[in-house]
Amino acid sequence: MARVEWDPSRQHPDDPDRDAGSAATPRRPGPLRVGVVLANTGTPERPDPDSVRNFLAEFLADPRIVDYPRWFWLPLLKQVILRRRPAESAQKYQRIWTEHGSPLRYLGDRLADRVERRLNDGAPGDNQDSGADRVRVVAAMRYGRPSIAAALTDLVAAGADRLIVLPLFPQTSGTTVDSIADAVATWQADTDPGAPLRFVRGYSREERYLDAVTESVQTHWSQHGRPDHLVISFHGIPRRYGSKGDTYEEQCRHTAQEVASRLGLSPQTWSISYQSKFGPEPWLGPSTLDTLTRLAEQRPDQVHVVCPGFAIDCLETVDEIGFEAAQHYRAAGGRGFDYVPALNDSEDAVELVARLIQQAL
Repeated sequence: MARVEWDPSRQHPDDPDRDAGSAATPRRPGPLRVGVVLANTGTPERPDPDSVRNFLAEFLADPRIVDYPRWFWLPLLKQVILRRRPAESAQKYQRIWTEHGSPLRYLGDRLADRVERRLNDGAPGDNQDSGADRVRVVAAMRYGRPSIAAALTDLVAAGADRLIVLPLFPQTSGTTVDSIADAVATWQADTDPGAPLRFVRGYSREERYLDAVTESVQTHWSQHGRPDHLVISFHGIPRRYGSKGDTYEEQCRHTAQEVASRLGLSPQTWSISYQSKFGPEPWLGPSTLDTLTRLAEQRPDQVHVVCPGFAIDCLETVDEIGFEAAQHYRAAGGRGFDYVPALNDSEDAVELVARLIQQAL
């Protein structure tokens, strides 16, 4: 299967620092007082079966991800899934790997660097004292490296006396934000850092977030043309989680309706769907692939897919949507297909994350 060449710079040609590569931004002088962790799911160290196996072993052993009884699930994970799935998943990671490594890590680091500069230097028009306490912003992973615990420990060691953890998940779920909260609580119990910690839980109803997603779609359309239909795809979760109090589906529907409304779309020209199903039980639906099959039968000239639940492009967007879903759609008889990239480290993303942090200070 041919490798997909993916350029993470193509979405934001106006970024003056894009040519800086993956080098870390030099830390600014001044006392560090606030440490911020931008938390995401995680990524393998390398796109090879051994690295993917290590990542999946940690990820799929989390009871927030798979809540089956441990006596049943852990032997199945070790003896079956971790023997079969790593090689297949490694091929997918190889398709999205860049010269800087994983896009989730590379773009996550770039977002953290740019947000840190924004907070310390002040956005245009901000009235900030140049001698103000410094903020350090780092990206960390719930599974894999750098871990959330390691990032928090490093920030405290560097002198931070206030901490903020911001999971990069606009719509909250037990499978994402609550799992990150578990990791933070474990770190606090193990280290007793003394520094107060603020945990930012979801931002799907923030006007700046909804505007940013809308503007990213409009920008993409100005460059690639307006489609006949827009699919708004979110990561799925088991349907029964809603009966346990998870409001994720409601949040996804609100986001989709707000974005469609701001884009001026009629009900016939957009759909909401859910992707990345794992396991045999019913998940939220309709699935993104089923939605694309239905659209292919209608044969519109152009279909675009946007995934507003993903702050940073990763395997589930670049490969699952940009490559596999595109192949599925065309094999079903569809015509034009395009994926609208995530906000990543765009100016809108920097402004959004910086404001969320400012609100938590």
